[in-house]
Amino acid sequence: MKHKILYAALLSVLASCNSSDKVEHRGEIMPTMKVAELDSLVVPIDSLSGNGNFFLLDSCIYFADTQLGSILGFSLEDGHLVSKDLKKGNGHNELPNFMYFYPFRNKPDLWWAVDASYFFYTYDRKGKVLTPHGRIDFGWNNMGAVDFESPSYYGIMEMTDYGIDFTYINDSLYMIPLKVMHRYTGNRSADAFTEGRIFGELNPRNMKVERVYGRMPEIYHERPNPILSYFHYDFKGDTLYVSHCVDSLIYVYKYPDKLLFTMGYEEEGFVRDYTVTDKLGYNYRKDMETVGKHTSMKYVPETGLLLRTSLTEGFTYEKGVTVLQAYKGEDLVLETSMPDYFRYLGYYNGKYYGVRHIALEDGERMYFVFYCFDIINK
Repeated sequence: MKHKILYAALLSVLASCNSSDKVEHRGEIMPTMKVAELDSLVVPIDSLSGNGNFFLLDSCIYFADTQLGSILGFSLEDGHLVSKDLKKGNGHNELPNFMYFYPFRNKPDLWWAVDASYFFYTYDRKGKVLTPHGRIDFGWNNMGAVDFESPSYYGIMEMTDYGIDFTYINDSLYMIPLKVMHRYTGNRSADAFTEGRIFGELNPRNMKVERVYGRMPEIYHERPNPILSYFHYDFKGDTLYVSHCVDSLIYVYKYPDKLLFTMGYEEEGFVRDYTVTDKLGYNYRKDMETVGKHTSMKYVPETGLLLRTSLTEGFTYEKGVTVLQAYKGEDLVLETSMPDYFRYLGYYNGKYYGVRHIALEDGERMYFVFYCFDIINK
């Protein structure tokens, strides 16, 4: 494994070309840490489809298989299948289908699922109870003139192959990431990037999205793109970190939406030459295959590090060049190459864990690849 730390402070400062002169940019490049003891575990998955999403919880990496309708738990220790929740169907504790299945941030024993029609479910992991809640109501039937403060012009954030988080705030409020529904904005599609919101408040008691908030950063004002506008976020107390797909910066808010400052530096080799358009229907294949994109960002309370991963040169099934960054406070303390298609999942029992984002294929067999590593001082 090749580990490479960047010392080019000047290059990184210049690469953070998206910074706003309206807020302070904090942090320095201080390469004081390194990845150590990177191990991999290859797990055959002959009975699974390989289509779905991963998450880490306690001592397992889970895979939500969209074709089987099941949530499979694999032991971090040896990769053995140790649990299976739910199955596909229309009966008790069965899911007809789903797009995404994850635990709630802030309430990890309560899991959620949503299908293509935005029908929403929760699953009590300990009680083994699946509860259907109905479709998420954005108010699409009550549209008037285009109003970006109205939930009726939004849907759930797309391009979530790299993970999506719903945050449990309380029993009557979930925080969800949003996208503007460009097909509803008519000749105001360009305004979606300057006036559009990125978060919504979902009331699970009536399934209505009752408020939208947060803004797209300036890079999308100047160089819009509806496909490359997804983002990741995480919390440290009431501090909210947001990392956008093609933006080198990390935006730091006091929850819910008071921008405090920016931090972050661009990864070496990050390709940013994407198509500038406010139209949804353009041919985006080249951008997906050649443009760099951030694929995860998580705060680790046990170690005080904020980790971010990126595919620096785009994504194809032949290429998935990946870089991991670690921030301590606002300072970049680590940047290193990781295995292709690597995505960070979480921290457990003194170790960091990740996964190869796409299954490894060898002839007619498929395998998951799990990674375990440490981050230590040099």
